[in-house]
Amino acid sequence: MTPDQARALSDYIRWAGPEWQTKLRRDWMRGGSEWPGEWAYLQQLRNTLGNTMAAAQELVDQEPEVAAALGWDGSKWVGA
Repeated sequence: MTPDQARALSDYIRWAGPEWQTKLRRDWMRGGSEWPGEWAYLQQLRNTLGNTMAAAQELVDQEPEVAAALGWDGSKWVGA
């Protein structure tokens, strides 16, 4: 995951709230979002990983330093 993709995922999760997985799956399926951020980075993730929440969660799990720097406390996104 690139730093831009990680930042976009973090920003999206903060925007979407506790239901981020459901919202991201829906947005990935329809190929767009109402999210005001850089959708292209999230689309790149979908194109690379496929449309699975397990893949998105795996990215968070595999990149703990990046996730922590972006506000992941190990169980939820915190901050801005």
